[in-house]
Amino acid sequence: QIEQLLKHRSTFTSRIAVKDMSGENKQYNRLKKESKLLINIIKMIAYRAETTLVNLIKPYYVNNDKDGRTLIKEIFTTPADIYPDYENKT
Repeated sequence: QIEQLLKHRSTFTSRIAVKDMSGENKQYNRLKKESKLLINIIKMIAYRAETTLVNLIKPYYVNNDKDGRTLIKEIFTTPADIYPDYENKT
């Protein structure tokens, strides 16, 4: 039975072109190469900024090698109210 199913499965193609997909009222969109490239560039910039911040806290944080990135991510996801004190410059 397994061999029969494998033979049946091998008759189907593993990829289908967008133009060959059925459905007249359906619209299939592919991610354009330019937008994927832009998304990858944004991810690289964010990673480099995160790396820079981790390197900045390295002298002050003992476990920087183990969980420095986790600490930076927690800092940015934790809600906080910051009120500047102009008299004390804090």
